[in-house]
Amino acid sequence: LSLLVVLALSLGLIVSERIAAQASGGSITLSATAGPPTTSVTISGTGFGASETVNINFDSTQVGTATTDGTGAFTTPTPTPITIPNTAQPGNHNIVATGATSQISATAMFKDTSDCFCRTFYVECGEVYASF
Repeated sequence: LSLLVVLALSLGLIVSERIAAQASGGSITLSATAGPPTTSVTISGTGFGASETVNINFDSTQVGTATTDGTGAFTTPTPTPITIPNTAQPGNHNIVATGATSQISATAMFKDTSDCFCRTFYVECGEVYASF
């Protein structure tokens, strides 16, 4: 009976450790969350494995890597910020950072605004003008 109790407790500890490991994850923040293609974006991340390479993807295209410090944090540029691909289509896109060793990942959204047009209104000699 005592052997069953020890096994049950051990199994409970293993399961709770596995759940805690899955519950913890990375997070990333972007210096810009919207812009046209070729926008430069600096990414900061925490919660990844210590001293590991982090692959950074724009949707399914790899656009950069970073290396975490001893606490699992990173900031691009390493050596430069990532650049939104010039082939990006208007709309929302995922930027995903994934630890190469830990497989911890985090996602942030970037909106390609290339379908937006700029309107500037100005007044000259009492007349209102608009530029597009």
